[in-house]
Amino acid sequence: MTKKKRTTIAVPVPQPVLDHAVINVADQLDNASARFRRLGFQLTERGHQSLGSSNHLAIFGENYLELLGYEPGKGSQRADQWNSPLGLSGLVWKSSDAESEFLHLERQDLDGDPPAAFWRPVTLPDGSVSEAHFRLGYEPGKGSQRADQWNSPLGLSGLVWKSSDAESEFLHLERQDLDGDPPAAFWRPVTLPDGSVSEAHFRTVRLRASLIPNGRSFFCQHLTPDTVWQPAWQRHHNGVQNISEFVIVAQDPAHAAQVYSRLFGAAKVLACPEGAFVLRAGAATVRFASADYAQQRFGPLPEDYDGSARMVALGFATTDLALVKNALLAGNILFHEQAEAIVVACGEGFNLALRFA
Repeated sequence: MTKKKRTTIAVPVPQPVLDHAVINVADQLDNASARFRRLGFQLTERGHQSLGSSNHLAIFGENYLELLGYEPGKGSQRADQWNSPLGLSGLVWKSSDAESEFLHLERQDLDGDPPAAFWRPVTLPDGSVSEAHFRLGYEPGKGSQRADQWNSPLGLSGLVWKSSDAESEFLHLERQDLDGDPPAAFWRPVTLPDGSVSEAHFRTVRLRASLIPNGRSFFCQHLTPDTVWQPAWQRHHNGVQNISEFVIVAQDPAHAAQVYSRLFGAAKVLACPEGAFVLRAGAATVRFASADYAQQRFGPLPEDYDGSARMVALGFATTDLALVKNALLAGNILFHEQAEAIVVACGEGFNLALRFA
């Protein structure tokens, strides 16, 4: 009997590029948005996703910040998200193909739920209304599949990577035994700056939830990037151009970085003299550090930090520290100055520390 020839599909290894950082604010959308405006950020008007959550975005050059929460009476729709700590809770990677990235996650044994689609209306700078469409690594209406997210601490809870091919990334995750569920699509309506309404469509592929303590990490493929990266939304009083640093604290930083070594390749994760490990991610650097290192750079950790690996701080690249200082003074935000940097402690930054440089 002739043996059947096995077909091998070539799956490229994704390149690490930070797409956005997710801050879980649960039922405190009003307070959180007011706080971040006082920090000098311009926020988009509130968007409502097809999964039941709501958000505000601070859009930068290559990446963006998302304040993710829910309005009264809607907390049960995504209960897994809201039980995470207030503050930084999401690291989101850019994606151009959510299906490919889900396959990559499966192969790396990093996969979570399959890609899901959602959208939100967007008011563009000229007042026209459009829609932003997205795909994420879970399916609409399956909030119970995300219980790990809402059970994580409030604060920084999402590390999201850019995706150009969700299917390819899913195959890669499969091969590395990192996969969760297959790629999923979702969307949200978007009111664009000109007042027109559009839809933002996405595809996402999530790493296996059990591999990411106190938050989520997934690929996000923007099917309608023009409903997110609007020039009118990229101007901020504090002069911020991009998220430049995403910090994960762990008792064993090397162990915390291992999942990303498997995901992107061991050569991508570099050891630093001070004991931290770094992963270059486009305009940003993801840093895995000890509590001592993080406290020296960012000040006290969140009061509810329990020693487990956790997303705790963000760094921002600004055009001028004087703009940052003026914005913080105008917003009555406490801060302290370092050599060529300004730091806002986690108590002022919604359970995550912020460093401007």
